[in-house]
Amino acid sequence: MVLRNSIKVLSTNFSLVWKNMAYMLVVLAIFGGAVVWIGYDIVKTLSDGGFFVAFSEFWSKLYSYNTTEVGQKLVDLAGNAIDIIGQNLSALTPNIIGVCIGLFLIAVIFNAATLPNCEVLRGAMSSLTRVGFCGAYIRYFGRALLQGLIQTLIKLPFWAIIGVSGYFVLNLMSTGEIWGILAPMLFVLISMFVLSLESALLSCFVPYLVLHSDSVNKSFTEGVKVVSHRFWRTLSNIIVFVIFAFVVNFVCARYTFGASLLFTLPLTVVFINVIFMVNYYESQGMRFYLDPSNIMSPRKFAEHDRVKQSKFVI
Repeated sequence: MVLRNSIKVLSTNFSLVWKNMAYMLVVLAIFGGAVVWIGYDIVKTLSDGGFFVAFSEFWSKLYSYNTTEVGQKLVDLAGNAIDIIGQNLSALTPNIIGVCIGLFLIAVIFNAATLPNCEVLRGAMSSLTRVGFCGAYIRYFGRALLQGLIQTLIKLPFWAIIGVSGYFVLNLMSTGEIWGILAPMLFVLISMFVLSLESALLSCFVPYLVLHSDSVNKSFTEGVKVVSHRFWRTLSNIIVFVIFAFVVNFVCARYTFGASLLFTLPLTVVFINVIFMVNYYESQGMRFYLDPSNIMSPRKFAEHDRVKQSKFVI
């Protein structure tokens, strides 16, 4: 029910996808450009050390390798990069710190868009009110940044788990045993489950924030309490969505040389925000508009309305 209703709400508010696309491009142009500028010395050092020559050779022969050879080559490339950076660590330390801070800021600013997204959806779902994305972002800028910071800090351990699992998967791939063949699939499954778990934990955080106007910290704790009452149902819905999003992003990117990500990534972000809002409304037994002509009523309200209509007829 949550996924079906989310598709209807998304189709009604699809313009939000284009606004998120523009937002992502602006953020990447400003902060991504700064990160590239700060990291230029790192790239130059890797280039001088022959890393990119080895990577180009690996990429050109990628489809001629078997799974074990791919794993071994990737391990060798990672080791080569670490050795080159390690030999120049003292000179590159400021650049590495700057790149890490820049990437962290990009993550915070990307996550900060969740609040204006949910505010736009709140207006549409509660009363068909048109709320502008830019207006909501400016009006709640401070709260959005704090919400983005908290969200990013909570996500860091989950991303670390994915990174560590990727390291072990690479080592498994280089063994040549049966696990080496299954390792890529294992990594994808682990990543999808960890991302689903993270999204389920945060699913009621921002919806609570925009609907109750409480502090960011209180909204997080109350949101966790809300989702705990229907955690497994929320997790199962999000797992289905994550699988769908992974397939769409991967397949489209593969056949468009990555160009489709310009559209599919904003679509993924808006869709998961819609799922968060629909899940919260349904968990609290709240009515909401699917579109201008249809209202979704929880079962208890629908039964109450039927009783009132019966009394009126009688």
